[in-house]
Amino acid sequence: MEGQVIIYADKITDSISSAVEITNERRRLQIAYNKEHGINPKSTVRSVKEKTKKDSKKRDNVKDIPKDELLLLIKDLEADMKKASQKLDFETAAKIRDKIQFLEGASN
Repeated sequence: MEGQVIIYADKITDSISSAVEITNERRRLQIAYNKEHGINPKSTVRSVKEKTKKDSKKRDNVKDIPKDELLLLIKDLEADMKKASQKLDFETAAKIRDKIQFLEGASN
């Protein structure tokens, strides 16, 4: 797999250099591990129909939740998302954001 990251900065700081070095080392270790164990990484492929079917089942379950409870759940999740982002745990914050968007879509 080939990936690309574009960093916009006026200069390369020590933090940027460190992050790039760590990423390159992790990539080197992962490639060596994969080669040693005969692993050929590939992307997950799933049809849109399969994903849609799965999401529609979830939406049906969410529709059973009373609207006022759903709004409270979304509000609690928003607070959790804010806490996660304040802790710089952006991966968790993004997962919570996705849940919120799903619940908002299901409630409409």
